[in-house]
Amino acid sequence: RRGQPGVLWKEPKDLDLSQCAMLAGLPQAPSAYDPISHPQEGAKRMTTVLALMAQEGYITPEEAAKSAMHLWLK
Repeated sequence: RRGQPGVLWKEPKDLDLSQCAMLAGLPQAPSAYDPISHPQEGAKRMTTVLALMAQEGYITPEEAAKSAMHLWLK
């Protein structure tokens, strides 16, 4: 199995917000945003998803910023 270590082997309820955003961004262009093959592009897409979630009121801008930073701290 191939995928982001620690993500595809977790139950959905155990994913953090950054992991959810990463997965939510994949359907747009799965090959281009693959976090294994293209980590920078995947991270940009994840940040876009988080920003859109904040814009729509699903999360706060602070939660979006914290989740985007969380990716780099792993």
